[in-house]
Amino acid sequence: MSSVNHLSDVSLIENIWDSISIVAVLIVGCYLISISAKYFNATKVRALSLYIWHSFFCFAYIFTTSIIGGDSIWYYTE
Repeated sequence: MSSVNHLSDVSLIENIWDSISIVAVLIVGCYLISISAKYFNATKVRALSLYIWHSFFCFAYIFTTSIIGGDSIWYYTE
């Protein structure tokens, strides 16, 4: 990566469907928490905590790569 000019071409939310998709994935994930908690014999609080922990780092990675770049940006811009 020689420059970060390629980041101006990448946007996280371009239209309303992008926003709806993010919310839909979070809602489906919350639904799957109860199923996975039963399957792994864990409490729903523990499963929700892991889901929030994972989601936090996913959003942090998205934010970080959209600001300073990363190798995944090249997958979509080339």
